[in-house]
Amino acid sequence: YLECIWKRDRKKMSKVNVWIDVDGTLVDTNAQATNYLNNKFNKSYTANDVWWYDFTKLYKQAKHNDIIQMFEDKDFYENITAFDYCCDVINQRRDGDMFKFNIVTCGTQENLLNKYNWIMNNIKGDIAIRGLLQPTKKGLDMTGAIQIDDEIINLRESNAAVKILFRNHKDREYNRPYRNEELYIVNDWREINDIFSFVEKEGGIECLM
Repeated sequence: YLECIWKRDRKKMSKVNVWIDVDGTLVDTNAQATNYLNNKFNKSYTANDVWWYDFTKLYKQAKHNDIIQMFEDKDFYENITAFDYCCDVINQRRDGDMFKFNIVTCGTQENLLNKYNWIMNNIKGDIAIRGLLQPTKKGLDMTGAIQIDDEIINLRESNAAVKILFRNHKDREYNRPYRNEELYIVNDWREINDIFSFVEKEGGIECLM
């Protein structure tokens, strides 16, 4: 009887917004970028060599326009690798009662279109997509939401209730938190799925706060 009441009341609850980044969170942008730029500049770097998201620091010959051109190349996102389980987790939970998934990403118009096409090809059903023509997500209202991002600066600048830093087993300049910083650190999407399961079990994100 109590279980039936809980399930009924839960359906009346507003869904928890989950804001998810694309580059470095859903897809392995560093691996794809090094493949692309290695071919262009005859180098042999890997994703493990990337310590900053300014690729000109690694590829000294590269100009800012080379990086823009790379991200605007249609083939870049058509051939990119998604992180294990990310699409499965979203697709399996998207139609549930607890979460409303939103994707937020920054870029030029051409870059955002390429990412939009990747999302449409890999994530099923309706999902909110927010493309920002600016280098920051600062100012986007994430009140009461969960935010998942691989760049620590994006988490610091947001007002999300729960912040999840996706590190992919890497310690880099762009994903290094301060000591005692209030966020959750994960290395793969199975760990993110465990957080979602805990929130569902407890009936809300208050259990994470």
